[in-house]
Amino acid sequence: MKVTYNWLKDYIQFDETPQELADKLTEAGFEVEEMYPLYPDFSGVIVGKVESVKKHPDADKLSVCIVNDGQERYQVICGAPNVAEGQTIPFAKIGAELPNGFKIKKVKIRGVESFGMICSREELGLEDKSDGIWVIKRDYRPGSDLNQLLQEEQDIVYDFFITPNRPDCLSVYGIAREVAAITGNRLRFPEFNMAEDRSQKAADMVSVSIEDLEGCPRYAARVIRGVTVCPSPEWMQKRLKAVGIRPINNIVDITNYVLMEVGHPLHAFDLKEIKGNEIRVRASRINEKFTTLDGKEREIPEKTVMICDKERAVAIGGIMGGQNSEVSDSTTDILLECAYFNPRRIAVSAKKLGLSSEASQRFERGVDPNGVLRAIDRAASLIGDLGSGKILSGVVDVYSEPIKPAVVSFRPERVNKVLGASLNKETIVQKLQSIQLDVNGNQVTVPTFRVDLKNEIDLIEEVARLVNFSNLPSKKTTVVRYEFEQAQGEVLLQFLRRQMLDIGLQEILTNSMLNKEDAVLFEQNTEPIHILNPISDDMSAVRPSLLPGMLKSVAYNINRNQFNLHFFEIGRVFTDYRPNELPHQPYHLAAMITGNRYPEHWSQKSVAVDFYDIKGLLETFLDKIFLDNIEFI
Repeated sequence: MKVTYNWLKDYIQFDETPQELADKLTEAGFEVEEMYPLYPDFSGVIVGKVESVKKHPDADKLSVCIVNDGQERYQVICGAPNVAEGQTIPFAKIGAELPNGFKIKKVKIRGVESFGMICSREELGLEDKSDGIWVIKRDYRPGSDLNQLLQEEQDIVYDFFITPNRPDCLSVYGIAREVAAITGNRLRFPEFNMAEDRSQKAADMVSVSIEDLEGCPRYAARVIRGVTVCPSPEWMQKRLKAVGIRPINNIVDITNYVLMEVGHPLHAFDLKEIKGNEIRVRASRINEKFTTLDGKEREIPEKTVMICDKERAVAIGGIMGGQNSEVSDSTTDILLECAYFNPRRIAVSAKKLGLSSEASQRFERGVDPNGVLRAIDRAASLIGDLGSGKILSGVVDVYSEPIKPAVVSFRPERVNKVLGASLNKETIVQKLQSIQLDVNGNQVTVPTFRVDLKNEIDLIEEVARLVNFSNLPSKKTTVVRYEFEQAQGEVLLQFLRRQMLDIGLQEILTNSMLNKEDAVLFEQNTEPIHILNPISDDMSAVRPSLLPGMLKSVAYNINRNQFNLHFFEIGRVFTDYRPNELPHQPYHLAAMITGNRYPEHWSQKSVAVDFYDIKGLLETFLDKIFLDNIEFI
């Protein structure tokens, strides 16, 4: 998730330097994987003006340009298809050094000399791929140092690693919310003007129905008429490029901008392509096919949420729009969609389709179902401002079963017990309130954008990270008190384990699964119990005895010249299987010794263990567990 330093300042004021902010967010659980300046350093590149463009006399795809730097004119060979007379461009003079280390020299190309280079944004390190030279739209004076001009607008880009349980932070506003909690400063959302056309209602223009409520609990639509599709303003393009999104046009860019701003995906349909001015949300049909925005026809998996008009599907809900209803240069009326989809359904469909988008990544983790109206209003207001459109009055909002904030039981005193800290109740409550949780006695109301907070321990973890883990006391040892007594069976097993260790045996743990052939050797009365879906043939049955695993352990050690072995194992065996019932699973104890009776020593000869050694160990063990009335037969 990419965010810029200055974009964050639209929502919260803070004094931390870029590095200090990165450190604080990392300590709060948001790892900054990368941090870099928006504009890299370069030298010798100035603002130039293209005075003329002529075809190269000996190359079809090259042009001979005359570039003016405000004082002199330079002849430059250019291969970009978009170079034209009158353009303001970045001009790298001889001796300039680009961000990739390339130095500009005087060259001769097909017999014509070139005294510099007209640069693209890619060559200046401003984007990954460019289709042509950078045509500068700003009123820069020819001859100005371009690097210096860009440094005046410098920004820092953060690339955060956001864990799957924190979809609320897959947005600039979500990160700003965390900055507010860390710094204690006030969070604000930019004010926007929702100038609706009261003479027309959206509900009179379009209708929305949801047939698949499980897949789409909420769907909202707005209508904006009379829009002009054109390039989005430079400030918006700059921000989208900074976070890795390619600008397309003002309508698409606005939906992407709001997606990155508040983390809620939207989609814009060309209203004239929506048959019957009707939206129906349904589950996919068997063998249904659909052509997505990327031009690929896809077979839609079963139970995929489909957005349809009166006659056909127009989008795969929460994943990607359709080619048959996309916004084009001729679009004048927009149907703007903002919805909440079932995360599980989106995750399953996206995986089966092999189609991961910015929208699906957020929907499958869980967006805020109650943030739909803010997102759609924000986008509609921007379309009204930047697309010269009229916003029809009202929102068509189908939300039959509103999703309510969760209420979690919380004991403030338990925080210190779990964290080993000594925080007072006021601090604990303040930390929870700083992330917009409502604390009322022993009840905490969790807003719907925090899908990860479900239990008391989740709230304790929030307190820990906001206090800062490094501020919590550290201990080399911690006393763990059992709140519940151990089961009698477990107490008995531990007692037996201690007695075996006391008589000099070493505990081993062997696999409870083995191959069928070995199992047959130790199950004399019935067929061994087979595993229905074994991970390998060597683990296709469960053990009827502890002996197969112990023998393998002995063999393994002997093969590595370890002969003096004193092993025991306590574990379950599996016998007496009957259909539709679990097998009998009693605990068994087995011991095995091999090698010499005593460790080798110069003062005595080595003596191999025999029956009487194992008999003596058994008698000692039975005596220790108070079984003295025994008889060997």
